[in-house]
Amino acid sequence: MSEEVITKQALVYNIRNGNAGKLRLARADLKETDLHGLDLHGLDLHGADLRGANMEGTNLCDTNLDEANLHGAVLHGANLRKASLCKTRLNGAILMEADLEGANLREANLTGVDLRGANVNDTSFFMTNLRRANLKGLRLFKTNLDGADLVGADLREMTISYSSLVSAHVTESQCPQILAALSLIEEKPRSSTERVPSDGQETSTTV
Repeated sequence: MSEEVITKQALVYNIRNGNAGKLRLARADLKETDLHGLDLHGLDLHGADLRGANMEGTNLCDTNLDEANLHGAVLHGANLRKASLCKTRLNGAILMEADLEGANLREANLTGVDLRGANVNDTSFFMTNLRRANLKGLRLFKTNLDGADLVGADLREMTISYSSLVSAHVTESQCPQILAALSLIEEKPRSSTERVPSDGQETSTTV
């Protein structure tokens, strides 16, 4: 494919017909497109507009999605292993049962994201906005949540082992959920220091 600007319809046609590797997809307009189940492994989608796109079951392993806009995108069951999603906008996206093992979501916006059933082993959420995200039942193993904003997130029934939450932001009411998640892992030595604020205010926790 030439490097000239082509229409959104042509982009989608070529992606669906296995020509994605020949396209310039960085900053491409792919909003509200149906890309479910496709193999986009290793592609450069840096800065792409994927708002509302259907990417259910899509293979995005090793894909560069830095600074892309995936607001409201459906990524249920998507393969995002080792994908780069730094500063990516994922607010309101559906990531249930997605595979995020080894992915880098540094400084990404995951406000209100549904992550139930997702694999977040060895995933980096460094300085990530996870406000009001649904993390219920997640197993955090070697997960980096340093500096993450977890205010209002559902942390019930989580388990935490070999993970880091240094200076993560939570409310006082969420601290028991964090401690409960730690108590479910008996084999992990742990220490926790918390600054308890006045009611309703945020705090930082070190695990």
